[in-house]
Amino acid sequence: MKFNFYSNNDDGHRREYADFTQKYLHGTRVSLRDGTLRRDPLLFLMVEDDFFKFFIVSVVRSLFGLKTSGLTFRAHYCIGSHSPKHIVKFAMMKFLNFFRYTNTISIIPFEIEPRLKGLCRSSLYDFQFWDLSYCISNANAEEIEHFYSKFLSVSAGKILVSAIGKQNKDKGVDSFIKLYNENENIRSKFCFLIAGKITDVEEAELDEFVRNGGVAINRYVSDEEIFAVYKASGFIWCAYSPSYDQSSGVLGRALQFGKTPIVRSNSVAERICNYNNIISIQSDHFSKIDLVGGEATAKPDGVLLCSPESFKKIAFHVE
Repeated sequence: MKFNFYSNNDDGHRREYADFTQKYLHGTRVSLRDGTLRRDPLLFLMVEDDFFKFFIVSVVRSLFGLKTSGLTFRAHYCIGSHSPKHIVKFAMMKFLNFFRYTNTISIIPFEIEPRLKGLCRSSLYDFQFWDLSYCISNANAEEIEHFYSKFLSVSAGKILVSAIGKQNKDKGVDSFIKLYNENENIRSKFCFLIAGKITDVEEAELDEFVRNGGVAINRYVSDEEIFAVYKASGFIWCAYSPSYDQSSGVLGRALQFGKTPIVRSNSVAERICNYNNIISIQSDHFSKIDLVGGEATAKPDGVLLCSPESFKKIAFHVE
């Protein structure tokens, strides 16, 4: 089955999402105008980019019997919120469920957040929980091995603990740096590494982090570098701030690589790990751990996996 998809920019994970949707799920990227007018099913890659447009396009297309679906990353923020913005969004999402050709898809599965049932029509795991074989096959294997050796070398025999991707306070990078700077016991056994552009951090704190033996790759990092960091690391930082409590592609990739995630207590990330019987370490307890390695005891199984056919069944309700 053919389908079109729309994304209004390529910031953050969107470039990877778009590439994966086009080449693995076999969707066709279109402008909003073309996607609205064409009869093929239309997928919004991230409805939060412009929820009002998703709402209007979904309603209009549904009136003509045309299917429209959208991935929502933050629908759970609307549950129990007293924010006017969230109250309006909650009402609009509930209204969309009256239209049979519209499908709002949560990337936090209903098993993790049951209250999303009735607000969203479907759920699945973030693409980055099940995209690794595709991504690795399209990366440069020699470069991955080169960077892998490099990262093992800079760790100087210690276990790598890595924060991957664009880093700011939402991603908890301030806590990551503080944890390393303030714990000599951690520094004796672990090497903390940041792989991605860093913002929201005082220069003095970052300088201290580097002086203490931390590694900061404060720039855009290539896919090959990112895959090498995952491969070389024992633990992956997924302890995001409460204001950014959502499903994480970094968590998904960590689980696919079989690495132990460091999570915030009671976060979505911790609930995903607990539900799937995957070991995680709470960030508050990391300074007390006494581990030889950081290998997760369970890797994602079929519960986390998807395929082009099963995705289309979920997204567009086709058999």
